[in-house]
Amino acid sequence: MHFNRTYIRISFAIVFCLLVFVQKDADRYRLMMHPIPGIQTGIQSDIHIVDLKTRLGKCAPFAVNPFEEQYKKTHPYKKNISRIKAKAIDDFIRETKYSPAKKQGKKPLQVNYNYRVSSKVFTIGFANDIFNNTDRYFTNGISIGLVHPGMGDLPFSGFLFPPGRGANVLYGIHLVHNMYTPLNPDLEEISFGDRPFSANLYIGFYKISTARQRHMRILSGFNIGVMGPMAMGSEMQNMIHDIEARGWQHQINNSLVANYYIEYESGFIDSRNFNLGYLTGFHAGSLINKAGTGLFIQYRNSGPVPEKMNPPHKSQNSKINFSFYLKTRLDFVAHDANLQGSLFNRNSVYTLERDNIARLRFSAMSGITLRYRSIGLSLEQNYVSPEFDGALPHRWMQIRTSFEL
Repeated sequence: MHFNRTYIRISFAIVFCLLVFVQKDADRYRLMMHPIPGIQTGIQSDIHIVDLKTRLGKCAPFAVNPFEEQYKKTHPYKKNISRIKAKAIDDFIRETKYSPAKKQGKKPLQVNYNYRVSSKVFTIGFANDIFNNTDRYFTNGISIGLVHPGMGDLPFSGFLFPPGRGANVLYGIHLVHNMYTPLNPDLEEISFGDRPFSANLYIGFYKISTARQRHMRILSGFNIGVMGPMAMGSEMQNMIHDIEARGWQHQINNSLVANYYIEYESGFIDSRNFNLGYLTGFHAGSLINKAGTGLFIQYRNSGPVPEKMNPPHKSQNSKINFSFYLKTRLDFVAHDANLQGSLFNRNSVYTLERDNIARLRFSAMSGITLRYRSIGLSLEQNYVSPEFDGALPHRWMQIRTSFEL
């Protein structure tokens, strides 16, 4: 099948329309961060009003919190917000029967709510196997990202996995570039039996939902972009290497990257300084299809501050917070486009056959995360078992920095 830019535009349009469509069903999970004093829901006293677009229409989010004053008078919020918003809130309170139900001895309605964390964090990541004195397989990766609560208002945020009740939610977006080469990237001819040249360039949108009371964390997201010459792997590697890698002319052909993933973590032991638990998840799409499970362990010198779960305000603590972690995982790999070529384009000059792919793939990562006030730094060592027949195990290191805005 011939691949061109028109095909990319059509694919992007189809994916965008699907994301807008599923947004309609996801609005019921979204909530605003405005507490309503004096209202009991049966879950806990500090509750947040549900942000249902079907009720509020296209009204802008609340500019101020109309519930700052205590519940002394009937519907005091009408003085501070528009008539449309006031009616929507009236209908919501009437239907859920908060205070009246409590006075009448009835059980209040259980509301499924979550809290959108207001952190704004800029992140930069760099990964390379040069730190392990190799130059093969996954050889370089760069990512630039932003965590911002406003990402949750984008149309495609509803495509992400709903967090359930009582979760803290972070939304983020990042731009990622990855490169893969065979053992000797300087050879001009094809290295048969070795990994093909490949490069990916995509934008990823993700959501992290953490529910401490349920000892769980869910990461969901999707990536969309391109692989092949359009990802500019050859230009990137030749820019950072003194010796030209001439084998890029045989790289995997241009194709669309569209992948969705969900990762779930749950703790067996979940204390202030120590975590031990299991993880499971899957990736599905045109780039990679795999599913697996594993274990993780973490120790930290302070309260829970997971890697991307920053507090909703800049930390003024002068103490350096640190954590050590180790994760292991075993995956079943159904398809890997960086080895077998894309599902959308089978016309690459050289790819590996499906019988040559290692279906069971073991991976591990260990690292340390440091944080001082609004600045964070993490160093992570990665390992992956042989990915195809005749391959070697591979290791690389990743460095990430974060700046709270």
